[in-house]
Amino acid sequence: MRTVQSFFKRSLLRHPEYKCNKSQNCSILPRKTKKCKFCRWHKCLKEGMSVDKIRMGIIPNSIKKHNVNNSIQDLTEINKNNKISEFLKSIPFTFYREKFLNSSNQNQVLVLSLLKDKTYQLFQECNEGFDTYETRALNILQSGYVPIENERSQENIDFIRQTFLSFLQNHALAIYKFINNLPGFDRLDKHDMNVMMNDNFFSILGYRTYKLFLEDDCFLMLDENIQFDKKIASFVLGDDIQKRVFKYCFKITSFNLTEVEIALSTAFILTTFSKNLLNMDLVRELNEYYGRALYYVLTLNKRNKDFLERYIAELCKLPQMNKLCLDTKQQIKLIYIRSSRAHGESLSADFRAADDFLKELPDILNGYNCDQIYNADECGLNYHCLPTNSLIGPMEKHLNGYKSNKERVTLMACSNASGEHKLKLVFINKCENPGCFTIVPGKRSIKNDLPVYYTSLKNA
Repeated sequence: MRTVQSFFKRSLLRHPEYKCNKSQNCSILPRKTKKCKFCRWHKCLKEGMSVDKIRMGIIPNSIKKHNVNNSIQDLTEINKNNKISEFLKSIPFTFYREKFLNSSNQNQVLVLSLLKDKTYQLFQECNEGFDTYETRALNILQSGYVPIENERSQENIDFIRQTFLSFLQNHALAIYKFINNLPGFDRLDKHDMNVMMNDNFFSILGYRTYKLFLEDDCFLMLDENIQFDKKIASFVLGDDIQKRVFKYCFKITSFNLTEVEIALSTAFILTTFSKNLLNMDLVRELNEYYGRALYYVLTLNKRNKDFLERYIAELCKLPQMNKLCLDTKQQIKLIYIRSSRAHGESLSADFRAADDFLKELPDILNGYNCDQIYNADECGLNYHCLPTNSLIGPMEKHLNGYKSNKERVTLMACSNASGEHKLKLVFINKCENPGCFTIVPGKRSIKNDLPVYYTSLKNA
C-alpha cells in the first residue's frame, strides 16, 4: 500500500509525461515489477485516490522546494512585523523550546506545515458526520426555516435531556480519540488527558459545531429527530445560560475562521486553558508548537492586528463559558463523562446492611475475649508477575515493557484477634493433584504433608 501512495505522490507533477506503449489498457498486477506508469496512474484515479485529499507525508522534492520557498518568504515577512510579534507576547502561552525557535526558517516551516496538516486531518475525522448537518441546515434555510415547536412538559424535557446526555457521551469519545492521536499528546498520562477533557469539554464542542450556528439559530442534531435549536437548548441549559452560550458562539462564528484555523485553535485551547496538570513541561512544549502553528496560519491568511486582538479576547472567555455549562450538570443531572475503568466490587455490596451489622456487632461479641474472636480473609497472589517499575541508566530513554504473567493462586488467612492463634494458610490452586506432589512415581502424594491446607478450584 505504501508503494502505491509513494507512486501517486511522485506522479503529481510527472503524470503528464507518462505514455502507454500499448492500448492504454495494461494489466496492473500487485507482483508485477515493471508496470506501465500511464495505466498505473489512471488505475489510482479510478480506484478513488484523490489529489485534493492527499495527506502530508513523503513529498516530491520539487513540490517540497516550491512550498518551502514560498512559506519561508511569508514567514520572513511575518517576523519583520514587530507590532504583531510584540502583541503576541500577551497570549497566555510560553515558547519553551529555544532549539526550535533558533532553528532555520526552513525547518520551522516544515515542522509547522506538518503539524498543521496532521491536526486538520484529525479534526476532520473527529467531525465526521457533521458535514451532513451543515448540508441539511443550508437546505432548510433555502426552503424557508421555521423552528419546530416542542411541548414543554416534564416528560418531554426529561427525554430531551437524556438525548443530550447520549450525544455528550459520543462527543466525549470523539474528543478523547482526537486528543490521543494529536502529535505529542500521546506522551500525556491519563490524569492530564482527563483534566484537559474536563477543562475544555464544552469549549471543544463549540468548535466542533462551529459551522452549524447559522441565521441566529443552531442546527446541531442530537439524534435523527431532535435539533439543538434555541428552544431545545433552553430546555437543557435554562433560558439565561442558553442566551449567553448562543451569543458567544455567534461571536466566534463572526470571525469566519477557516477549517485549518478551527482545528489548530482546538489544539491550542487544550494546552492553554488546562490547569492542575502533572506534566506541565510537556504541556508548555505542546503549547509552544501549536501556538506557533496557529499564529503562522492566521498570519498567512492575512489576519491583521485588530483581528488577533478581538479573537484572543474571545478565546480568553472560553474557561468561563465552559465552567458555566459544566455547572448546569446539577440541573440536568449530568455527570461528566471521562475514560475510566471499573475497580473493586463496590456495586455488589449492600452498604446499608453493612452499616446495620456494625451496630449489632458489639452486642454479638459481648462476653467473648480476643482469644475467642477469629477473622478470615482471602487474597490473590500473582506469584509469577514481575514489577512494572525499575531503575534505568542515564543513557536509557525508557524501560522496555513485557507481557505480564497473570498466573495466580488464592490464599486465605485466619487468626484470632489477639494474634496468639494463627491457622495454617488455605492454598487454593486450579490443579487438584500437581505432578510435583508425587516425588517418586507410584508413591503417595505429599499434599497432606504441606504446611498449608491445599485445595483446588477451577476459577481460583
